[in-house]
Amino acid sequence: MVLYFLFLASVLLLNSIHVGPFSIRVYFTLIMFLYLFCNKDKLIFNKNYNAYIYLFLSFIFFKGIALLINGEFIEYNFVKNFLAHEFVAIVTFYATIYFTRTERGISFTLLTLSLILLATSIVTILQYNNSPIGWMIGQFFGELSENAEMKAMSSTDEMVGISITPGILRTSYGNAMFLSSIGTLAFGLIYVARNRYVKLLHLLCGLLGLVACFMTQQRSAFYIMLLSFSLIFYLGKGIKPLIICLVVFIFLPSFMDLSDVLNEETMGRLVLSHNLITDNARANLTQNAISFLSEHPFVGGPMEYFSQNGMPAHNFILNAFIYGGLIGGLILVVMFFKIQFLFLNTLFKFKKISKSLICLIALSSFLLQGLFHNESLVFSSTIIFILLPLALVSSKQEGLNQFQQNDTIKKGLQVLSGAGSNF
Repeated sequence: MVLYFLFLASVLLLNSIHVGPFSIRVYFTLIMFLYLFCNKDKLIFNKNYNAYIYLFLSFIFFKGIALLINGEFIEYNFVKNFLAHEFVAIVTFYATIYFTRTERGISFTLLTLSLILLATSIVTILQYNNSPIGWMIGQFFGELSENAEMKAMSSTDEMVGISITPGILRTSYGNAMFLSSIGTLAFGLIYVARNRYVKLLHLLCGLLGLVACFMTQQRSAFYIMLLSFSLIFYLGKGIKPLIICLVVFIFLPSFMDLSDVLNEETMGRLVLSHNLITDNARANLTQNAISFLSEHPFVGGPMEYFSQNGMPAHNFILNAFIYGGLIGGLILVVMFFKIQFLFLNTLFKFKKISKSLICLIALSSFLLQGLFHNESLVFSSTIIFILLPLALVSSKQEGLNQFQQNDTIKKGLQVLSGAGSNF
């Protein structure tokens, strides 16, 4: 498990630290790949698990074909990007399956994610309050952008309305998406953890994650996190507390002026009407992406699009077709909806909070945020390939436990019926 802990830390946190031609996470990925290969007899190759990887591999294949056709294969540096992103994602998927075969492995992985959440939350809060310690720790995990460093040095107050707090995850939006999804995971684990101290740890991590997510000033991450918390709260506690919260929310404006709280001075970028310039820039990116795809409908062209706009499209679906071409994009969209269907099926089928459902809520929230940012399946975001196998393995484990409980009940009834007939 020590190897898996180091591997998780490297793939999540050490992408920007290079030794020679590759980052530390690539080297750890190669080590993990060799370890899994040497222990392949113990690795579970379940067809339900592999279906997601087959879709992902198909996307990679057709992405490569599209790049060959549009002439960007070399310019895009396909092989190096594969090693740095897609290969890491696939190894992460199977490493998570391998090391979470037992209840202990699942608990260890969830605890590791919560501890990383705790660390980036504390650093984010320090950065938001412009603490030199926070910025120094953040720089260890990747250099600050020139814009962020300049704003940090010039600001003497809390950074309301400024989204530059990367925590220990390199970018503000990447940090926000991690805080939102893993914060949701930690909050949900309060309801399934058995040890009271573990419950308290997850509660602390979840609440600090919510505060830190606010301090990233990323709207989609913060509001999706609130919705995810509400869903978990409903599933874990029933409908009465939710009704009370709704009543308070409806009648609260009668007793106090919410504009004193929900204004730009306190909420910054989280006020929906704030920063129209940024919103217009995003709308322009979307329009430019749609126009580009109308001219390059079959093979896309990430390098040409990037040269015209300076950044990806900030939208999972548009990025899927720009990077994967028509066929690759369709495959990735199918994978996206396959995961969302798994979440909805689990939610409506069982209607009971569990580790697998909590993982799927966190995963679904991350994927939904990808509709507004560039962290997504297109760029092989590592957290997806941790939460997805966690959900799949947890679901299988819960099914086995349920089967064992039913089997025990049947045996107990048989013993009782036999005793009754003897009597």
